[in-house]
Amino acid sequence: MGEPRRVLVVDDEASIRVTTVLNLTREGYSTAAASDGREALGKISEWKPHLVLLDIKLPGENGIDICRKIASARPDHAFVVMMTAVADRRAVTAAGRAGAAGYIVKPFHTELLIQKIRAVLGDVEKSSAPDDDSGERGPSRPRRRGSGLASSRDPFSRGGPRA
Repeated sequence: MGEPRRVLVVDDEASIRVTTVLNLTREGYSTAAASDGREALGKISEWKPHLVLLDIKLPGENGIDICRKIASARPDHAFVVMMTAVADRRAVTAAGRAGAAGYIVKPFHTELLIQKIRAVLGDVEKSSAPDDDSGERGPSRPRRRGSGLASSRDPFSRGGPRA
């Protein structure tokens, strides 16, 4: 097997950062964390993560602005999955336009987070994986940055959000 995938967790809430880093490390990912956008951009430049889990609401610059910077600095390499406490349609749509590959609503189950990460990075198994937060099984396929994750509640996907 190769080198572990690098995932940067960016959230201003220490409990979410620490828990997410611990869970991803247990799953075999190489992890780092940042508490704000400035710290995240520095770590991205130095560490070159494969994926960035990025909170939308951060002190200073918000996650959407940071996502734009990531997409412009590393358009072929940095995948971003936005984390949000509220699935605000406008914010999620703005994140998709900024270059995010998808989003996950906090609090989330580790299993769902791992499935989203694998889908974005193209590490999906041949078997089916849940397409959305419901845990229902559906076709798994890797997505490119900005194309969105298949989810019935994900405005990045073809179906858009459910009413």
